[in-house]
Amino acid sequence: MINTYFHHLTRPLLVLIFFIIFLLLAFPASTFSQVTFERYYGGFDDDIGRCVRQTADDGYIICGYTRSFGASDYDAYVIRTDELGDTLWSKVIGGAGFDASYSVVITPDGGFLLCGTYLPPGEPNADIWLIRLNADGDTLWTRHNYSTTQAAAYSVQLMPSGGFIVTGTREDAAGAGHMFLMATDETGSQLWAKDYPFWAISGGNAVVSTNDDGFLICGYIDTYNPSWNRNLGMVKTNDQGDTLWTRQFGGPSYEMGWSVCESTSGGYLAAGYTTGFGAPTGDAYIVKTTDQGVMEWQTHFGKTGLDIVFDIKNTDDLNYIATGISADQGSVFEEAWLFKMDLSGDTIWSHSFGGPRKSYGYSAMQTSDAGYVFCGSTDASGSNVYDVVLIKTSADGVITSNDKTHNTATHLRIYPNPTQGLVSIEVPSGSERVVVTSLMAQIIFEEPVANRQKLTLDLCELPSGLYLVRVINRTNARVEKLVIR
Repeated sequence: MINTYFHHLTRPLLVLIFFIIFLLLAFPASTFSQVTFERYYGGFDDDIGRCVRQTADDGYIICGYTRSFGASDYDAYVIRTDELGDTLWSKVIGGAGFDASYSVVITPDGGFLLCGTYLPPGEPNADIWLIRLNADGDTLWTRHNYSTTQAAAYSVQLMPSGGFIVTGTREDAAGAGHMFLMATDETGSQLWAKDYPFWAISGGNAVVSTNDDGFLICGYIDTYNPSWNRNLGMVKTNDQGDTLWTRQFGGPSYEMGWSVCESTSGGYLAAGYTTGFGAPTGDAYIVKTTDQGVMEWQTHFGKTGLDIVFDIKNTDDLNYIATGISADQGSVFEEAWLFKMDLSGDTIWSHSFGGPRKSYGYSAMQTSDAGYVFCGSTDASGSNVYDVVLIKTSADGVITSNDKTHNTATHLRIYPNPTQGLVSIEVPSGSERVVVTSLMAQIIFEEPVANRQKLTLDLCELPSGLYLVRVINRTNARVEKLVIR
């Protein structure tokens, strides 16, 4: 029956059918349906994206910090998007001091855990900070009071046994910073914490859980032999944070470790930058070790200016994807950098984004459609103000569309709220009017806000009660409650 069917087909049609079958077998469906885009998020001041993860619905969660929407200085900034990078929700969390989130993981229930630094009101020192959100971005809990000295958490991972493992930098009583490692349960309660003091200062920038149920910290260790220099440092521990080995890499210069992963070929891969090896302005620096921390190879590369790798991860095809910054010598404009390299450290492809303005890539990963995504910050407007940037590329690391959008429509900040009458309203870019009404829709205040992003209103003569603030743009309106006491 089948032979009879094919017998009646013409040769050109047969060739076409077999060619289509070949394409379907040779290339996964995702190859033909990869979404690419470039998205900006933020307001009138600096907004920085430090970490991105893909969610189960193929959207993204980004964490970082903002000065556009914060209470005073920087606050933690969390953005949840769909698969096209369009904002589903965003949250600003913090107090009156410098508060920031640097790393996020997706929890088993579909929520999120962020780590960073928090300056409690009236306290002289910032503390390690954990923030637990549900899938809708609602805060379930926040924790600090982990340290009595200045401290910050820069990387968090899920522990195989449940709970979270966190690394960063914590000062000792003399004010010298050291790497630390802290384990908590699912509620953020500390299980144990270890500091790793060296002769001089050190710090942890990244942590991973290892296949032997231990942990590996990557960061920096300062030395003096015969003069001061800083090395890329790695500390391997068991499941209780006890040191198994410590390694330092680099030369009589300045090296920094920003990221680490377990290699699919065995051992570990650490990445950062170096000012040694004939690269005084700074080259990307990558070190491959055995599972005992013995160097197998190291490489440095980049343009003629400052080049840094901030994040590196494994890919499904047994290679690596990395992001950072790259610049030509003498240029004041660093570009966000995304590159792919093989298991031997040879570059497969490399692309820069954001030029000629300053742009930074801080976190990257492979996506479910075999493309790549990275986040960072960019001075897209050229006004020396940074927005969070999220870039989704194809499997070859390129953007195949001109889809560039600034996502600010969800941001509206009213403070103080409740108020005694004097209130400030910060509105998103592109807003056209601000309207204050009673609950009965009586207009109390209305004013156009073209090219303005902040209003200060005196509503002291209004009676105490609940009012509505509407910020209107060309396509929609955002409404928030205002309480006057």
